[in-house]
Amino acid sequence: MGHAMSSDSSPRQVFRVNIFNQSLSIASSTSAADFERIASQVDELMGMIASKSGTADGTRVGVLAAMHLADRLYQAERKLESLQSDLTVIRAGAQDQQAEALTATAELDRARQELSQASELFHAMKVRFTQAEQARTALEADLASARGTVAAAHAELASAQRELSEVKVELEAERSRFGRNADRLHSLLEQAFDPAADEAAPSAPAVSAPKPSHGTVAPQAPDPRPRDLFSFDDQDLARGATV
Repeated sequence: MGHAMSSDSSPRQVFRVNIFNQSLSIASSTSAADFERIASQVDELMGMIASKSGTADGTRVGVLAAMHLADRLYQAERKLESLQSDLTVIRAGAQDQQAEALTATAELDRARQELSQASELFHAMKVRFTQAEQARTALEADLASARGTVAAAHAELASAQRELSEVKVELEAERSRFGRNADRLHSLLEQAFDPAADEAAPSAPAVSAPKPSHGTVAPQAPDPRPRDLFSFDDQDLARGATV
């Protein structure tokens, strides 16, 4: 009896097997090793069914074996469907995870970019801080120099104030001395040029002046014109100083 096993479009070959004490010729594209393994499993299954059912009818045992294999196939298909459903869920989760991974990658890129910008900003702030420190150091040096200049100016001002005080003292002394001299001079002038004193003095007899001889200078007569109060010469001062 010849049978054919459904398979793909691979080259087919005929195998002779012994299943449940029956010799069969079956054409299949399965490899010889796989075919022998399948035939052995079917023979063992039919022997087990015959032993448990207590019947040796090949048709009945074959139907029971076919039902058993069909049930196993159905369970396998159900399990395959469940696995496919799980695989679909896993693939959907994988897609979600992939999307999340893409989102995380984009966020990581943004974070890296922000970190780079922050690093550049930190570098710029560090440069500005260094410049500010240099400016502060320069200002402190200028301030110290200015303080030195102010201290020198204070010293010069104190010296100038002392000199001014000394000059004021000297000026007050000169002013006092000048006031005393002015009062004395005024008193001398009043005594020298007091008209009342001139009128009270007796008139002296007129004496004829001798004629100058040849080669001598005749004395000059006094100037009868009135002089101003403050118009006096050195002789007046000398005469007043001896009064």
